[in-house]
Amino acid sequence: MKIALITDSFFSYDIDPAAHVGILAEGLGRIGHKAIVLVPEEELREPITEGRAIRFSGKAYPNEAGVQLSRKGMRQMEEKLLAFQPDLIHIHSLSETGAFALHFSQEQQIPALLTVHSIEELKKGGGSLPGAMFWKKRKRLQTAEAILENAVNITCLSHAMTQAVKQLGYRVNQPVFPSAIDTEIFNHSAGDSSLKRSLSQSFSLQGKTTVVCSSQDADSLFPFLEEWSHAFSDADPIRLLIIDHGNQSDELLSMLHTLGLSKRASLTGRLSREEKAACFQLSSCFILCSRSERFQLEAIEAAACGTPILVQAQSGTAQIVDSGKNGFLWDSYRDLFELVKKFSKLTGPGKEALTRLVSGTVRTLTPQNQARAAEALYHTML
Repeated sequence: MKIALITDSFFSYDIDPAAHVGILAEGLGRIGHKAIVLVPEEELREPITEGRAIRFSGKAYPNEAGVQLSRKGMRQMEEKLLAFQPDLIHIHSLSETGAFALHFSQEQQIPALLTVHSIEELKKGGGSLPGAMFWKKRKRLQTAEAILENAVNITCLSHAMTQAVKQLGYRVNQPVFPSAIDTEIFNHSAGDSSLKRSLSQSFSLQGKTTVVCSSQDADSLFPFLEEWSHAFSDADPIRLLIIDHGNQSDELLSMLHTLGLSKRASLTGRLSREEKAACFQLSSCFILCSRSERFQLEAIEAAACGTPILVQAQSGTAQIVDSGKNGFLWDSYRDLFELVKKFSKLTGPGKEALTRLVSGTVRTLTPQNQARAAEALYHTML
């Protein structure tokens, strides 16, 4: 089967949609399908092929990727799609990129599947914005709405996202799409000991119990940090390590200073996937404080490394928690911090046994298994 995966981001694994598409393309290739990834890039005059990915002319856009197809890019992508002749088009965008891909699939009568990763583009409001910004936000909303109204097959990555999209009045008629991680990097037995030592020194983790926290949802992260500042003191042997993707470092540093957390918390900055895996392996637990409907891959990556996951109960990621086996769901900060303290005290054979138990709960979330599940779904649309 020939599958065209169309997205706004691919080369930055800091962005979940990019990681998701990359792993899906890898898995489809491993089980014998021909999958290509088509993605826009700013200031690109001619298409560039790099491995299974093809980059096209793009322009700035206020979405997570920061880019969408330009008119020139649409012409370039159309030419490549006509030459490739896909059996199915899998769309991962609610921008003009996704709108073009959907129009092309309908014009060429090619089955298409839309995966909704986020509903940010569907949020209304902005009446107090300056005229030009208000117009852009309105255009962004209209584009996303048109895609969802016209797509025949729609799926999401979490049950919570499915419900959120339905509550906005749109139809989600396909089951939750499977997720996967790079299990060669994220597993409890991988990891370079010298890399761990280096990271431990860089983030001042020696003699401390490390707790890793995701920074992907600033609206949830900032109140969490305020509560953390009251729950733990400089005397506590616990160091909070915040996985920071670089897009809000200044705000986070300012808040850590204001809350007096400079000696109790560190920002990682941008990490390679190998460095991120090492950080998970150094930690007693992983905290996801986001309440978003989005499914966040970092929780699976942490669990695969054997790190217990503590996930906010209302989040889209809650579905992967096997309570008591790979972590726990939490509703209150009091419950969360009690769990943090318990995991921080676990050492020796007990911690080793827990590591094996936690990693075993996500052992099947491999690129090949994701691709096989995707293949079954694709066949229902052909």
